[in-house]
Amino acid sequence: MSKPVEIHEKAAVEPGSLLGPGTRVSAFAHIHAGARLGADCVVGEGVVVEPEVEIGDGVCIEGGVRLRRGVRLGDAVVVGAGVVFGREPSPGGPPTGVPRTAATCVRTGAVLGANVTLWSGITVGQHARVEPGAAVTRDVPAFAVMTGNPAYVCDYVVTVPKEDPALRGAPGAGLQPLPVGGAQIVLMPVFSDFRGTLSFGQAPSHLPFIPKRYFITYAVAPSQSRGQHAHRQLHQFLACVKGSCSVLVDDGRHRARVELDQPNKGLHVPNWVWAAEFNFSSDAVLLVLASEGFDKEDYIGDYDIFLAELQKRA
Repeated sequence: MSKPVEIHEKAAVEPGSLLGPGTRVSAFAHIHAGARLGADCVVGEGVVVEPEVEIGDGVCIEGGVRLRRGVRLGDAVVVGAGVVFGREPSPGGPPTGVPRTAATCVRTGAVLGANVTLWSGITVGQHARVEPGAAVTRDVPAFAVMTGNPAYVCDYVVTVPKEDPALRGAPGAGLQPLPVGGAQIVLMPVFSDFRGTLSFGQAPSHLPFIPKRYFITYAVAPSQSRGQHAHRQLHQFLACVKGSCSVLVDDGRHRARVELDQPNKGLHVPNWVWAAEFNFSSDAVLLVLASEGFDKEDYIGDYDIFLAELQKRA
């Protein structure tokens, strides 16, 4: 037997709306005709759900939120109290009257903290977290943690604990595997004397491939992030030769945050591993060695496509 829908006597649920079994609607909430809510949702006090809003199963919407027309919430999303969904007109909308709002999508398992503001047309990736009070002006990557105004990536939701010894690398270990798709931390030898300090790497003891290309990333603002893609064929070797940055590696099942904070510490990112660089220091210079020349078709820049292709390979 399906669970009953619970609607407070002071809530307004218009005919033509659809509420799944087990959903609870609190006082002073207003569900418009044409809105669709899944099973086991919780709608807080004073929440307004406009027409053409689609909400998945197990969603919690705390008080004082207005879900604008066209908003999409995936399963198990949490929307904190006072979250604002923007209503900026999308390109091509009518010049007068009610604007045609660009669709805003919050994917499965994402959490929006209290008083977050989202521009219209934003996509919040699966299991991402937006910290309370953040102002989101661009898409949020899957599993990212964003904060600030405007919001920027400050961390990721990882599966490898930050305390894992593998993330530090053992002195003299050479290639040290990580539990993420064959990625490896590499600590290169260091030699110091009165003339200064020298570090080197060579294949195959330190470099897992012979480089065919290199590029350097520098003058990156601390609020910006780079990468956000995987490769079908190409391998990369990253080393922050000045300053520091953080790198996310993700094989679709496991994720780890690696700190590149010394010039003799490298990271091998194999093919079929998603990588993103963030948290750049103001003086960071990131050197990247590549196993192949540039090939646009080798890039996978959409996380959903990355996961789908991994499934096909499995």
